[in-house]
Amino acid sequence: MELATTKDEPQVAQGEFGLRSGGISRRGFLTGGSVLAGGALMGGLLAGCAPKGKETSDSGIQKAKGRVTHVSSICTGCQTCALVCALSHEQLINPKLARNTVKTDIQVGYVTDVLYCQQCDDPKCLTACPIGAIHIDEESGARVIDQDACVGCQTCLNACIFAPAASRIKYNAETNTCFKCDLCGGDPLCVQRCPLGASQLSWEEYTIIRPQIDDYVEKTTEGAIEGISFNKDYSGPHAGKAQDEKDWALVSSDGGVDVTGQITSSDGAELRVRMACDFYDASGALLGTSEEHQWCLTMHEHLPLDFHFDIADPSQITSVTIVGNISYWVSTEDEEY
Repeated sequence: MELATTKDEPQVAQGEFGLRSGGISRRGFLTGGSVLAGGALMGGLLAGCAPKGKETSDSGIQKAKGRVTHVSSICTGCQTCALVCALSHEQLINPKLARNTVKTDIQVGYVTDVLYCQQCDDPKCLTACPIGAIHIDEESGARVIDQDACVGCQTCLNACIFAPAASRIKYNAETNTCFKCDLCGGDPLCVQRCPLGASQLSWEEYTIIRPQIDDYVEKTTEGAIEGISFNKDYSGPHAGKAQDEKDWALVSSDGGVDVTGQITSSDGAELRVRMACDFYDASGALLGTSEEHQWCLTMHEHLPLDFHFDIADPSQITSVTIVGNISYWVSTEDEEY
């Protein structure tokens, strides 16, 4: 079946993975009555093509090299990834035009998630496109939307397995085209430019080594007393920015017990952290309070905590409440931390 064309428009060229750019225009799409049917058929037939030597999925479509992943626990929400993406693809500094989506939830302590196309093995967007405007990049395997061929029908956007709430495909109303992550040919700029390494490549192995912190926590949690209930009572203007990284533990020590844990910060500024622990027995009666400690916590620092409490019979303790106040740090010459 041939696609309908107009006199002044070139016929769509059949590419290796689909109908490539440089063919039908948006006007041709809207005026050609058989474009949708013909394009859908051709897209379905061509979707199964893959170059020799390339790994394919069960449906016969070439698999992508991988995808960009995101580590929320070390992300500050700075949007560098989105800005460099928009700048490189659209020559505009506008995160709305980025091929990813940065989502920050201020209700749970400014936790940031970045949504990237998953480069699915069975890409619903590719097979759904009615004119074959999505092809597979031979080098990276990325599913790429040809901007010159796209007619903005948004069929791919709605076909995404994450649609409608979190579709990995976006729509640009000004250009009437859809767009998504194309892996930048296999070397994504968002990964290159992320200042903290929160954007990563699924085909690379990343190792974050913090031997002093890990050794400290492993050492102090050996022989932890079981059955202890831990509660948190954080206050202050930035209480939500101090986040637990390790499970709290109650450990027997000389003359009493130690409460150990580890926190990190999701804020770019220095935080003043004041904390102490309240110890309770089975009846809910307060047995006592540890000495208060104060720290300066910087962005993505991994701070080990240790509170000592003198008690002759640790078995009386059934629950511990970590009481904290978190605010910005205002340093003076005579303060130490």
